[in-house]
Amino acid sequence: GDVYKRQTNEFEKIVNSIDIDKTDNNLILVGKGIWLHQINNENQEIFRPLTLKSPQIDFGVIQWNNYNLNEFFACANTEVQIWKIEPEFNQSFPRCSIEIHSRPISDLKWCPYKNHTIATCSSDGFFRITDLTKPEKPKTLKNFSSNSAVIQRLAWNQNLAHQIATARSASILIWDLRQSSWSMEIMAHVGLITGLDWDYFNTNQILTSSVDQQIKLWDLRKKEKAIFEFQIGA
Repeated sequence: GDVYKRQTNEFEKIVNSIDIDKTDNNLILVGKGIWLHQINNENQEIFRPLTLKSPQIDFGVIQWNNYNLNEFFACANTEVQIWKIEPEFNQSFPRCSIEIHSRPISDLKWCPYKNHTIATCSSDGFFRITDLTKPEKPKTLKNFSSNSAVIQRLAWNQNLAHQIATARSASILIWDLRQSSWSMEIMAHVGLITGLDWDYFNTNQILTSSVDQQIKLWDLRKKEKAIFEFQIGA
């Protein structure tokens, strides 16, 4: 199989979120600022760091636009900012800011099936599906409540357009977007869930990570117990 070289890069800033675009060539990080790095995939080296001009506010979530490689979304408090990168990365600027939630946004994901649609969740207890065909006039397509509990993560099923998973504290909620409430709950961890993603090939499997220092793989057909568990650290 392929052998990959691991490179450890020291970064002096506190990073809240990180994303790599679908070319695997551009790495972006956010915290109290936005930093862009280009990756040399021949030797796995990260080079040419660039600090983008941004207000000194705390960005919580970053996500590349999967359909336009010159754009990315950065979430700051209750807003989603759409940033456009000029050719050669000489400069970048926010195209617009969109107010979607009443409390800080905790996660954002592009819809794998529609190129102008995003899903966001927040500590306001809601997750929303928003159409950004006209970013200056965003249109809320769906609005779901987790009964006032904080939703800290979400993930769109890569094989089923109507299914989204969200993390509410230590539980996973599985939502059918054609319905008004979640269809399944899995008591996944004993601590707050920090990561959540679907298997790209298996419709029924989902991976979670938590502050309880465990990574677990779940199958929705056997939700009583994880089919794989990995302990991190001591």
